[in-house]
Amino acid sequence: MWLFLLDTFHTPELWYSKAVYFGIGLVVIGLGTAIYLNTNFAPIPVDRLTLIIQELTRTNIFSSGSLIYLIFLMMAMIFKGPIGVGTLLIVCLSGLILNYFMSCTKKLLEQAS
Repeated sequence: MWLFLLDTFHTPELWYSKAVYFGIGLVVIGLGTAIYLNTNFAPIPVDRLTLIIQELTRTNIFSSGSLIYLIFLMMAMIFKGPIGVGTLLIVCLSGLILNYFMSCTKKLLEQAS
């Protein structure tokens, strides 16, 4: 259904429109992940592992999330997986964006309850 709905939207052709779409997607994914992690609504194994590493190392979500993404990047290099600019941007920025939205959504959820 998502593919059918998204097919009606504009497909970016130029590099700067692709960069804008990528940035919007990165922010939306960070916000969505922060919302469902703060509500404890069935996190997927990777996100659960991120929370476990955060708890064990007593660091913030930025450090533990970046560590997980870095491990996945190394695995992709070992298995000769496709690594592009988007992959590197996700490794560098996802933890930072998630860390920002975790604090924002936590405050909003505390105010709502």
